[in-house]
Amino acid sequence: MNIVISGGSGLIGRQLTNALTAQEYHVTILTRSPEKYQGNDLVSYAHWSPSSLSVDKHAIAESDVVINLAGATVAQRWTEKTKKAILDSRVNSTRTLVEAMKDGKQRAFLSASAIGLYPFGDDNFKEDHAPGSGFLSDVVRDWEIEALKAAQDGHRTALIRIGVVLAKDGGALERLVPIFKLGLGSAVGDGKQWQSWIHIDDLVNIFLFALENNLSGAYNAVAPNPVTNKEMSRQLAQALGRPFWAPNVPGFVLKMIFGDMSEVILRSQKVSAKKLKDSGFNFSFPNIDQALANLL
Repeated sequence: MNIVISGGSGLIGRQLTNALTAQEYHVTILTRSPEKYQGNDLVSYAHWSPSSLSVDKHAIAESDVVINLAGATVAQRWTEKTKKAILDSRVNSTRTLVEAMKDGKQRAFLSASAIGLYPFGDDNFKEDHAPGSGFLSDVVRDWEIEALKAAQDGHRTALIRIGVVLAKDGGALERLVPIFKLGLGSAVGDGKQWQSWIHIDDLVNIFLFALENNLSGAYNAVAPNPVTNKEMSRQLAQALGRPFWAPNVPGFVLKMIFGDMSEVILRSQKVSAKKLKDSGFNFSFPNIDQALANLL
C-alpha cells in the first residue's frame, strides 16, 4: 500500500511514518525540498508547495491513502500575520491535496483536525456538537470544509480531531518539563479548566486504526479521561519527582505573553472519546498518570 503524508517531518508525522513503515507500508513524504532527504525502500520524498497549490501529481496518482497533517503551529502569539499563516497553511494544504486527488481513483483521505472546533466549556463535547465561535473554531471549521470535499469526490474521508498531544520530544511537554524540573511548575489561571489530552502513541495508533478499519467521518482523538489543568500539573510534577507548591500563574500573565492565544490554555475544553472507543479502538494510555510515567 502506498501512503502519502503531508506534514511528515512534524512531531506526529515522524512517528506515524515509523509506525507505517514498521508494517511495510510505503510512505511518500511531501516536502518543499525533497532533494535534502535520503529515502530508502519504504520512504521516499516528493515536492509540494501548498502556498501555490502545487504537488507532485505522480506521487498522488500512485497513492492508495493520503494523510494530511500539515499546518502551522497554533502555540504562538496570535498576530494578524500568524493568524493568516495558521489558517492558510491548513486550508491551502488540504485544498492542494483534494484537488490533486481528482484523478478518478478512489482512495482513503485521513485529515488531521482539532478539538479547537468546539466551544469552550465542560460539556464533554461529542463529534456532532455545533462548532464554537472565535478564531480557532473558525480555522478548524474552514479546514474541515476543505477536507470534506474529498468525501464529495467519493474518497473515504476521516477527520481526526486532535487534542493536547503529549510526547517526549515536542508537543505540550516540551515547554512544561524544563519549568517543572526546576520545581517551579504550577497550574495556570484557576487550574479548574479541563484539558483533553492524548498520548502520542495512541494518536499514531488512531490514524492506523482509521486506515485499517475503514473509518469515515469525524473522530475525537483524545484520551477517555480528560483532567483539569491543576491535576495535569500535579501529575507532571509527581512524574518528575518534583514538588508541586508554586502558586498558580495568573491568567493575565499568560495574556501578556500569548495574547488571544492564551484562551486555549485558560479556558475549559472537555471532549468525549466515546465514539472512538465504540468503534473498537483500545487506548494504551487512558489515564494521565500512565501517560506521563511512560513519557517521563
